[in-house]
Amino acid sequence: MAESVTNLADKLALSPGALVYVGDRPEQGMASVLWQYDRHNLSKTADPSPEDLQGLTGGEVAWLQITGLGDSDYLAKAGAVLGLHALTLEDILNTRHAPKLEEFSEYLLLALKLPIYDPEENYLITKQLSLVLGRGWLLSFEEGGSNDLSPLLARLEQADSRLRKRQVGYLAYAIWDLIQDHYFAALEKMSRRLDDMEDMVLESPSPEVLEGIYRLRRASVSLRKVLWPLREMASSFQRIASDWPGQNLSPYLRDLKEHIVQAMDMNDILRENLASLMDLYLNQKSHRMNEIMKILTIMASIFIPLTFLAGIYGMNFKYMPELDWIYAYPLLLGIMVVVVVVMLFFFRAKGWLGNKN
Repeated sequence: MAESVTNLADKLALSPGALVYVGDRPEQGMASVLWQYDRHNLSKTADPSPEDLQGLTGGEVAWLQITGLGDSDYLAKAGAVLGLHALTLEDILNTRHAPKLEEFSEYLLLALKLPIYDPEENYLITKQLSLVLGRGWLLSFEEGGSNDLSPLLARLEQADSRLRKRQVGYLAYAIWDLIQDHYFAALEKMSRRLDDMEDMVLESPSPEVLEGIYRLRRASVSLRKVLWPLREMASSFQRIASDWPGQNLSPYLRDLKEHIVQAMDMNDILRENLASLMDLYLNQKSHRMNEIMKILTIMASIFIPLTFLAGIYGMNFKYMPELDWIYAYPLLLGIMVVVVVVMLFFFRAKGWLGNKN
């Protein structure tokens, strides 16, 4: 089992190339499947030994799919068989770094991020999916226990699929393209969440709505951090793949790059809409406060003359002519009612109680 740390500071004492899992979730166990295929044949080997990985350079495409990063011993042995650098294995186990592409003499390392957005919790998480692309073989390392490449496996089992007819470079592109689809799915869910919060802001701008806006903004910022390096990675991948004979990946990688740019634009629009929604929230709160202050001001304005009249007749002077008059009290109440009615008509005429008819 692999050692694991959740804080990069805990890794300071370790030597470069140490096989220690760094991430937010404890990695327990590892499952692996070796797929070997061409346009006519497809074979599947569950949990192959490192020795089974020798000689993966024949006419078939070999894909070792590893789910979970909990067995560093297996990674070390498989890496030794395939000639992987220790720093490559370290990058695979370190899920905290940004997406990256590194070119080695015999293989490429692609460290990608797969986004998962939960609209109920309004929270975005990213899982690392690393690809090591060699000559005729591909290794994929998925963080966590779930198999997020299952749609690709369904295509792989179809004998007439493009995946079976192409070489290993196309397989790497297909995996990256599937990951890119997850970005669009996450952005679509985040956009729907934004629409829901906009309705809530208009109806009832509560502190819970404000917290939801901040959580969605944090998710958008996290998405931008993992999207930004992908455009340059796609350009580098396209440049490198142009030298591979017989693969012709340029049209596919151009399309992938366009999808990355489109996702970045969608996320930028989402961030701008979030900023506008924040302004709308503050304006709604300010408007509601102004409405409350207007009502309190009107009530205070109405009671000012009434308090004045009550204050005059509350004075304990002995000689006040109205004190001995039998109709003085009802007359004073009538004057107060008239004052209230006149002030209400005045406020209505000014439009302070609503729109004028």
